[in-house]
Amino acid sequence: VIHRFIAVSDEVAELLQEGIPHRTGDIFTKACAVDIPPDSNRSYSAAGQPLQIVYAGRITNHEKRVHLLIPLAEALVKRGVDFRLRIIGDGGFRWGLNKAVRELPPEVQKHIAVEGPCPPKEMSAVWAAADVCVLVSDREGTAVSMLEAMAHGCVPVVTRVSGTAAVVEHGVNGFVSDIDDLEAMTDHIVKLADDRSLLATCGRRGHEKIAAGYALADYRSWFLDLIQAAWDDKPRAWDASRPVVMSGHPSPRPGVWSALGRVFARREAPA
Repeated sequence: VIHRFIAVSDEVAELLQEGIPHRTGDIFTKACAVDIPPDSNRSYSAAGQPLQIVYAGRITNHEKRVHLLIPLAEALVKRGVDFRLRIIGDGGFRWGLNKAVRELPPEVQKHIAVEGPCPPKEMSAVWAAADVCVLVSDREGTAVSMLEAMAHGCVPVVTRVSGTAAVVEHGVNGFVSDIDDLEAMTDHIVKLADDRSLLATCGRRGHEKIAAGYALADYRSWFLDLIQAAWDDKPRAWDASRPVVMSGHPSPRPGVWSALGRVFARREAPA
């Protein structure tokens, strides 16, 4: 029995409402919260210095489509952009990505570093040193890496997927391109590389956006109010016409429920 549903984007909430329309009143939209750096007066790479670009997340082609970072890097080299692309994370495509980078011409390969996963406590320093964060996904909720990056003043250059519209105002605090439109994404990065004052302005506005609506303290307060509202609800009776065990699925063997009870008791016991 689920009392409340929290969708991480309006698009996800709409899909959930279509699937369970009788629970529309219990569906809320709230993206994940992130830590907000106390000092937003960060610096950016100056003109003549390499633009610092970071992808951080799962290294997979399912949804994240990390393989597209290779042609994106090639396009930037062709456009004469001096940049450093750090690819941080782990996943099933990490070996394949390393192989693809090793097979690139030296003039492209030197711009890319495929790194392993980074401990969360060290990501603040990564984002503070980065100018641009990139996402080439074809599906997302509201990407936590994008929110973290923007909180640190890093400018998002991302695809138009779920959750993007609520956070990124194109040309104001970041840049959005259609899925698979690497040409447009390249144009956006070139623009930031050529205009470092625009880079700093977008970064500052991005920080302000996240600080105003995605701070952990604000989320905590909202979440506690949501829990209290659920406690204050009148108890709901289970609809007797809806079986607990779905048709065609065997009932659990004797002892399964007691075993599950012991598992949850262990998990919920005080430390």
